[in-house]
Amino acid sequence: MTFTKITFKTLLHSSLLVLYMWTSVCISASTDHWFYQAVIAWDNQKFDKARILFTRSAQLGNAEACYNLGVIHQQGIAVRANSSRATFWFKRAATLGSSKAQFILARLIIAQRRKSNRDIRLATRWLFKAANQKHPAAMYWLGTLYTMGQGVKVSHAKAAYWYIKAARAGHATAQLHSARLYNRGVGVKKNVITAYAWAKLATLQNANRARENWIYIKKPMTVRQRQQGDLLAKHLANKQGQ
Repeated sequence: MTFTKITFKTLLHSSLLVLYMWTSVCISASTDHWFYQAVIAWDNQKFDKARILFTRSAQLGNAEACYNLGVIHQQGIAVRANSSRATFWFKRAATLGSSKAQFILARLIIAQRRKSNRDIRLATRWLFKAANQKHPAAMYWLGTLYTMGQGVKVSHAKAAYWYIKAARAGHATAQLHSARLYNRGVGVKKNVITAYAWAKLATLQNANRARENWIYIKKPMTVRQRQQGDLLAKHLANKQGQ
């Protein structure tokens, strides 16, 4: 079977450029004045002021502020890009529980040209931490690592487990992988109806090569099986993220 080849040329997905200013902000009961002031400054494109305010918030232990500082230094927003500073803030955010930072740290470690088995194991631990917080991409990458045997022993069953969890969280590529696994019975019991459903959802999200896989899966299916697949796809779509 075919799996996506692991490549690390791009350290950060373009979505990581977005600082999640208005969503997914989980702060303690006491409002973090500096953080919200930083958000306002950022919204008004006062990036240097926002950086200073995020720093004050981060010093108070705000994981989201630490993460944002990591992105700022990684991308060179209002400062000169500095990977060391970015990693420093990502580590602080990850330690404070940010799943986004945990995922980025794992990817940065894996992206290193020279890395030891110890480095890979560390990256895997960060992925587990993020995945246990239902980070879709982290769950997908654990599936890939179990497929390739990097940092963990090869296990098609565990790969399928994490791919399916990521698929249920709405990760398009994981949905495509789940479709392939169910269609061929690798790591899971073969089920063409479930394969059809995941392939359809991946196609609706324009996942690479999803449509051709969906067509391939449904070609030998009966009309009844396709109807069942459509119903399952609708059910899975309604349950995504739950």
